[in-house]
Parts: sequence; C-alpha cells; structure tokens
Amino acid sequence: MKLFVQFFLLGLFITQIGYAQKRTKLNPNEIKSWVSRHNLTPKQYQNEVNKNHKNGFRLVYVDGYNVNGNVKFAALWKKRNTKGLLAKHGLSSTAYQKEVKKNHKKGYRLVFVDGYNQNGKATYAAIWNKQKTKGLRAKHGLTSKQYNAEVKKNYKDGYKLLQVSGYGIKGKAYYAAIWAKTKGFKQITKHGLSGDKYQKEISNYWKKGYRITHTDSYSVNGKIQYAFIMNKLDGRYSARHNLNSKNFQLQVDNHYYQGFMPISISGHDAGKSAGFTAVFKSVGGWKSKDANRIEDKVRAVMKKYDIPATSVAIVKNGKLVYAKGFGYGNKEKKEIASATSLYRIASVSKPITSVAIFKLIEDTNLTLEKKVFGSGRVLGTTYGKKSYGTREKQIRIRHLLEHRAGGNSWDNNTDPNPGNGPEDTWSAPMFQNRDFSKKKLIGWVLDSRNPSDKVNTVTAYSNFGFSLLGRVIEKKSGMSYEAYVRNKVLKPCGIKNMYIGSSKKDGRRYKEVVYYGDKNTNPYRLQMSRMDSHGGWIASVVDLMRFAVRVDGNPVKKDILKSKSIKAMQSSSYGGRFGKGWVLSGSLMQHNGRMSGTRALLKLMDNGIYYAYAVNKYNGEDDPQSDMVEAIEKAINEIKYWPTIDLF
Repeated sequence: MKLFVQFFLLGLFITQIGYAQKRTKLNPNEIKSWVSRHNLTPKQYQNEVNKNHKNGFRLVYVDGYNVNGNVKFAALWKKRNTKGLLAKHGLSSTAYQKEVKKNHKKGYRLVFVDGYNQNGKATYAAIWNKQKTKGLRAKHGLTSKQYNAEVKKNYKDGYKLLQVSGYGIKGKAYYAAIWAKTKGFKQITKHGLSGDKYQKEISNYWKKGYRITHTDSYSVNGKIQYAFIMNKLDGRYSARHNLNSKNFQLQVDNHYYQGFMPISISGHDAGKSAGFTAVFKSVGGWKSKDANRIEDKVRAVMKKYDIPATSVAIVKNGKLVYAKGFGYGNKEKKEIASATSLYRIASVSKPITSVAIFKLIEDTNLTLEKKVFGSGRVLGTTYGKKSYGTREKQIRIRHLLEHRAGGNSWDNNTDPNPGNGPEDTWSAPMFQNRDFSKKKLIGWVLDSRNPSDKVNTVTAYSNFGFSLLGRVIEKKSGMSYEAYVRNKVLKPCGIKNMYIGSSKKDGRRYKEVVYYGDKNTNPYRLQMSRMDSHGGWIASVVDLMRFAVRVDGNPVKKDILKSKSIKAMQSSSYGGRFGKGWVLSGSLMQHNGRMSGTRALLKLMDNGIYYAYAVNKYNGEDDPQSDMVEAIEKAINEIKYWPTIDLF
C-alpha cells in the first residue's frame, strides 16, 4: 500500500467556460499553490507523493486509470500542512474496506476514493485526513442502479455528494462515492453519460447557475462514460473533456495563465492512449466581462484573416496578469494553441540579439564604437575573399544595431514575405543562395555588393546586419550564438524553452505550432538556423514577457543589464525611430516580426502595460498586424478591473 501524488496535462476544449455574476474572491498566492501530475506509473506516483509531501504539498486528489493494460495515475496537491494525511493505492475491495474501518476508528476521515481496473479487478486509491469523522457516508462497488439509489437517499437525508469515481470491470460500470452531512445545498449529479450527453447536461445546468466542481471519466466495455457533480454557487469555473495528453497539458497551461487552478482531473483508457477530463476554478481575480473583452476581439481578427492559432500575453507594472492561446496550433491534429505554445517570432529575435550584445559589452572589452571588419577588429578578415574597402572598415557595432551600416544593398524592406521572393542579386541577402552557410553567405555579400550610401547616413532595415551581430557574439564569447544567448540572456530571465527553430515541419519542438501560408508561400522553405540572430528564435508569448520585464529598466523585476546599458539600448544616436535592436516610435520599446507562416509583436508601452502576440499564418499579403494591435490595445483600454496576481 503506497502514498501517491501526480502532475497533469490537458487539451482540447469541449465545455465552455462558465461565469457567475459575482466577482471571484481574489487570493493572489493561491494560483501558484498547487502541483499536478499525470500518466504516472505506480512507482512514479509513489515517488511524487513522497517528494511533494517533503516539499509541503498535501495530496488532495488522485485518479487511477488503465491504458493498454497498464495502470496510470493522475493527482493534485495543494500547498498546505501535510500532517495528519494517509494515502493508499493498489487496494483490493476487501483491503480498502478494512482501511476505511481502521482509519475511521483512529480519527482519520475518508476524503477521497478512486476506483480503477487493475488486471480485471476493482482496485482502489484513497486519501484520509486526521479530522472529525461524523457526518460521513461512503460506498464502493455500487452498480449504476445501486449508486443512483444511494444518491437519491442521501440527498433526501441531507448528505451532499462530495466525490464520485466510476470504473469498468468486466464490461460493467461500478461506482465509489463519498457524501457529507451538509445544510442548505443545491446540487445536480449525473453519471453514465456519453461525451455528447455530458456536454449537453453541463451546458443546460450552467445556464441555471450551477457550476461543475467534480468530474470523472471512465471506460466501460471500450466506451467512455462521464459522471459529474454540479453545485449552485458563484465564481468562474471551466470544464474540459475529450482531451489527449498533449492537449491536456496545453489546457492546464492555458488555464493557469488566465488565473485558474485545477480542482478535478480524471484519466481514462482512450484506446491506444490516455484521455483526460478536467475542471478548473478561477482564483485570479479577473471579471468575466474584462476577460471576454480580450478573447472576443482577438477571435474576431482571427476569423477575419482565417488564422488557425493566436497566443497573447499581457504584463501590467512588471507582473504577468494574463496569457492565453486561441484556436489550433495544429489544425490537422486538432492540437490547441496555448499560452505556452511556441511560435517562430521572426524579427522579434533582434531585441534578443541586442541584449546579448550589451551583455558582451558589460562583460568584455566590446564597445558600441568597436569597428567590425578589418585586421585587428572584431571579425577581422574572416569573411569574403576580396580586400575590404574603406566603407566596410568604417562599420561599427552601433551601426549594425541601428540599421545604419548597409544602405540599399543590405536592405530588407522590399521583401514583405521573406523566404519566398525572387532570388535576384539585390533582394534581401539573407534569403539568397539557400545552400550557402552563414560564413559563405556573409563573404558573398561583402565581395559582391558595394553600396553607394556611406556608413551612418541612411537607415535601411537589415537582417544581414543582425546576422553579423550574431557572428560578433560568437567571436567575442567563444560560444555558438544560440548557446551564448540561452546561457547569458535567457537563463537569467528564467526562460528555458526558447530555441533556434527548425526549418522542417517534422523538426518542430514540443508545443511548437504548425505554420501556414498559402499556395504561393512555404513556411518550411526558410533556413531557420542561418537566420538565428535576426529571425531564427521560437518562443512562447509568456517567455517574451519574461524577457521584456528583465530588460526594461523597471525595478519591479530585476534587470539582467545595467541601467547604463538599458538607456543606451533605448536611445537612437541619430535621432531616428530605431534604437539599438528596438523600434522606439510610439512606445517605450517594441519590435514586430513577419515571415512566411508567422506574425509576431513584442510591445512595451510607456504606460506600464506590455503585451506580445504571435500567430501561425501569414502569406505576406493579408497582414493582420494593424487589426490585431488595435484589438488588443482596445481591449486593454476597456479593462476596468485589473487583477493583482503575478503569473510569472
């Protein structure tokens, strides 16, 4: 007999979020006070129980389920005192009954029971707390008819159903449940429902003011059934079912970043894999009208431009208060988009490269005025076969950061859909000669292009210039560009899941979306590794916010750069719209990104509100940028009650 606890994933939504009229009582700390796990073997489950118990997390929920003949567990823990807790699993019906009686005599109240199929036999996991044992009724091994009779009898006697577990044994459904003596409650309970019936019943009672507080999914003779408990109460609740493992995780993420915590989770045998059902409760303080303002406006833009997926994150005064994914990150597999979905962020990569340069300036002898090309200079004579002219030798780090080095020969403004345009001699150099390495491409540009504009006289947006900055980082750090940025920039920001993206669809990272263009554009034609320092990163909108609050000069979150560096980064030496890696016009700092299949924006407004968004469809013509910016900023301006939570 073993203790057990667990983490969990979620997925595709079926049941809509429901809102009561009264505002949820805010507990800013509660949103971070839980742990969930899923798909644990019995041994892994035991290890999680022990670990979380030591860390001060109390087991409150456990669910056993059978997948391909193997027992798995999902569980929830809450941050609270762990004394007076007993937990057992792997109990036969007889052993479970003995434990109930023994623990009851010792003053341990049964608070949770779950039945599951193990080798064709009914098996139980249970949780007891040291507390008063009066007013408790518990039953197990009930047929559907017996369970229904118990529900009616106990309701009549004033006993509220707290929890129910369904499980299939030899093609028949059985139930275990717990009731408590309660005054003045209104409750709806259902069991043995198909997925469609489950959805219909919840939607019906939701309209009547009932909120789902417990759900259970179970497989009987190969068919999935559902049971639920709904109570008449206030607050924001959300229910999801019919989730595969990945969508389950994405839904967990999505709900967390809207201020929800899980209160009920259930796994079941879905054939060759596990399926999941879950219920969430809001503890984040958002009013439904304010949350809906954001969602309605974003979805309207998605509909207008036929965008499969969008993710949005919002920071207020240094605190992450909201993040959510909308739609499908993978349309074909029906994988949802989440707050933590990864997107190609295109030129939003440039601020990351800029911060890396300033980090090098702080840690080495690099300066903004260091010259780049020529003997004894940062990149020396590594690139190209021809001798450098006076013009190349005048280029400084500052010129690359401010797009003042290349003139029209390094200009990228004429290519609205990089990666799919004509490959003529003078179009955007980073999308020419696709078989060239970074080194060979840089050499080709230096040898073949002789700009007529003098250095620091013309502002010409240049991906090529930022590619050179990536090579500066490698030269000065002795590390690859990606390794340096991950270790010296992203890690200090608390970011673990940003990477240089793959060019191939089947090379996508876990949680990375699929990119969509149209018949004339191919997002998987891009050479992502060659675009590293100017447009190669993939990131979630949440991690873009983590980055932003660590480089903005706001004391709420400690910056990873010195104030002197941040001021320099936020300034333009020529008085134009480009700072050093950032666009300064109309905000504190911002940068957008676009390329086939991707549109993204990171914007730090000067009123203390920052936001990021990313989409997974862009064809170079139907550009959602202005509409998406208008939608998000209009929603922000209409919000009346900002929550005080910090979801970082």
